[in-house]
Amino acid sequence: HDLLDKFGDKYFDVEELVRNLDEMGPYQNVFIQEMDVINALLAEIKRSIKELQLGFAGELTMSESMEDLMMSLYNDNVPATWAKLAWPSMKSLSSWNKNLSDRFFQLEEWMNSPSDIPKVTWLSGLVNPTSFLTAICQVTAQKNQWELDKLVTFTRVTKLMSAEEIDSNSRDGAFIIGLNLQGASWDVVGSQIEKSKPKEMFCPMPV
Repeated sequence: HDLLDKFGDKYFDVEELVRNLDEMGPYQNVFIQEMDVINALLAEIKRSIKELQLGFAGELTMSESMEDLMMSLYNDNVPATWAKLAWPSMKSLSSWNKNLSDRFFQLEEWMNSPSDIPKVTWLSGLVNPTSFLTAICQVTAQKNQWELDKLVTFTRVTKLMSAEEIDSNSRDGAFIIGLNLQGASWDVVGSQIEKSKPKEMFCPMPV
């Protein structure tokens, strides 16, 4: 199955990563939790597909869960046992697979330099984006010796539309991407909300 070809050897060695980390801060906690979720999801994808293959080969009796998986794959739907371990999504299976690959890639990139956060974090590519926003507050509180429960997040919209345009990490807080406006559009030059453009349901926001 092409999913096994794509994800068969994919896995995050979280234990080794933790052993090699000099310091375990709030950002590291967030990304490691994300890796744990993706690992559990990939393990279920591999297990269920291999089980289905054994059913096709006649080595296992086809169960109801195996038939459900077969129908989901045939209809390009995300199987229920996978969706249960993943993030909320209404995508077709093919789009969902691409999304999973992109999420995996972001975490893989972070693994190359786990002491830092990415220059720009794809927020909607995290299973628990709220934990990342909390981590920003925690890091800022530690850095400035402020009381955590008195901090609120402040959002500044840049005029840059892609992560590639960012040269370095934010001095305070973090750069994020992956937010969209629904039912409105964003005027990049004037930095303000406008009426939505014709036939445009979602408007991607800048960094």
